Amino acid sequence: MCPILKVWNQAAFESAALNEEFRFAISIQSKGAYPIVLRPDFQGQRLNLYFDDVVEGPGEATPEDVDSLFDFGQRWLPTARSDSALASVVVHCAAGVSRSAAAALLLLTLYFGLYRKAAEHLFRTHPYVSPNALVSRLIFQKLGSAYGADIFDELLKGMGDAQT
Repeated sequence: MCPILKVWNQAAFESAALNEEFRFAISIQSKGAYPIVLRPDFQGQRLNLYFDDVVEGPGEATPEDVDSLFDFGQRWLPTARSDSALASVVVHCAAGVSRSAAAALLLLTLYFGLYRKAAEHLFRTHPYVSPNALVSRLIFQKLGSAYGADIFDELLKGMGDAQT
């Protein structure tokens, strides 16, 4: 059974009963918001990232952002595999569509071991998302082809699988 993973927008994140629902959180805000921490009352494990929803230029995600996301995923993964009920995670960005979806894709890829299965689960549970292309490319640069030959091809196949 897969752990609960939610992709939310900022308004949902700010108004939720986070401590009752989640043990892990990834908060993605724009580069200009640094060092603001949303929901400092959250008591679980969290990662705060600051990059814009762009594919190039100022404020773009960096390999270091994906390294931080990967490290967070490595801390989350043992709990997700041993007791999925204790691994509930929320990932948010401003709209809950692009940056947060790409971050969720990395966590799901680590969990399922394949980009395609991760994408299928992501699109089945969150059909409205569209993972940020730059973040997806950086994930592929980080993880490589061990999880699938091409992350973008696997995203398309996983989206198709989710719709059948």
